[in-house]
Amino acid sequence: MPIVFDMKKINSYKADSPYPELGEVEKNTKWTELLKEAYAGKCSELTSVTQYIYHHFNMERGFPEISECLFYISIVEMHHLEIIGGLIKKLGGDPTYSSSVNKNKNWSSKNVAYLKNIEGILSRSIMDEKTSVTVYKDIIKQIENEDIKGLLKRIVLDEIVHIDRLTELYRKYV
Repeated sequence: MPIVFDMKKINSYKADSPYPELGEVEKNTKWTELLKEAYAGKCSELTSVTQYIYHHFNMERGFPEISECLFYISIVEMHHLEIIGGLIKKLGGDPTYSSSVNKNKNWSSKNVAYLKNIEGILSRSIMDEKTSVTVYKDIIKQIENEDIKGLLKRIVLDEIVHIDRLTELYRKYV
């Protein structure tokens, strides 16, 4: 049964602070390439959105609490996808669903871990969120614009909330 979207519930799946405004930025190919991996690489926002929705469907029957969590995290990840895509555009890039690591390689559904059991889904989700934090922190070190760094740090806060929520569910169900 489809989840009825509740704006109040989504707030418990993201950090309790606003996303900072992004001032004017100059075109920068290097930064665009860095962001493309977080946008549509193997472990990216695009992969997260699709994987969380797939796992949400697999947990619907029997584990509605897990299903709902995965659904709402996917919505937050979709917002991250929109933020990073807009940033890539502002920096002069094209937010195509392709990797900067593997040139000319489009995003693939092979990036999604098609898991069906609770332990696999939750442990993989926690691991992927931790990887996202690492990827963003690495990007932050390489970017010299404080506004962009602030925006990426804010996204990291959401990823940490996701780790916490998923870890709670792991402890409860596994």
